[in-house]
Amino acid sequence: MMNIFYNEIAKVAILAIVGVLFPFPTFSQDNSVKKVYSGELNLRDLQNERNVSDNGIGATWSDCRGSYQYISSADGRRIFDGYFKFQTASGSKVEGEFKQNKQVGIWEYQYSSNNTTKINFVDGIPQGSFVVHNPRKVALRCEGTVKNGKLNSFFIFEMDYPKVKVSGNYNSEGKPIDKWNIWINGKTYTSEYDKIGKEQKGWYRVEYDESTGDKKYIYVTIDDDYSPEGVSRMALDFLSLYTLRDSKLKK
Repeated sequence: MMNIFYNEIAKVAILAIVGVLFPFPTFSQDNSVKKVYSGELNLRDLQNERNVSDNGIGATWSDCRGSYQYISSADGRRIFDGYFKFQTASGSKVEGEFKQNKQVGIWEYQYSSNNTTKINFVDGIPQGSFVVHNPRKVALRCEGTVKNGKLNSFFIFEMDYPKVKVSGNYNSEGKPIDKWNIWINGKTYTSEYDKIGKEQKGWYRVEYDESTGDKKYIYVTIDDDYSPEGVSRMALDFLSLYTLRDSKLKK
């Protein structure tokens, strides 16, 4: 009888030692593991409050599918982390990458082979060079550089209907500088600014008198939407419409 008692004690001791040396595995859920979703996807569901409207990217797209990587948070929400791909039945595409619910790197939004919006994101904020279209009117295009929510460096605005092209430079504060040109109704007009963005000369073009050869300045009034300030507002507005999840135009 005593032998049986000591044998049982020995078994318990051995199991305790084994448990210390070789812990038994646990099966708690690891929320850091990336998962993949693939299936139906409405791009508007991923937009932040700023652009969930009829003007946002993908507002008119239907029959959409997508795939993306994500991490499950403790409260059950999905944190987008990894690649993101999206496509419509008509062939429009979106590709990019998320990191902790924020867009990073180059994102491409392809409407067709000739109309592709490209935006570089840093920690969920558009930074650097971009080519962006109006989501509802892809024939309207802006190309430039953005930093901290302000345009800087060389900039181009183009619209097909009516045919308009505006180009010029912004300083680091987003103010127009030097000469700006607008091509409209088949004619080119110029405006001039100093280095801090103060207008020096309004929109004008130069003509020469046919009889005397004298130079004449023809001044015109241009719609404010096509002014350096107007096209800047448009470009920044378009950029904000392409932000998804926790991304935004600036901090």
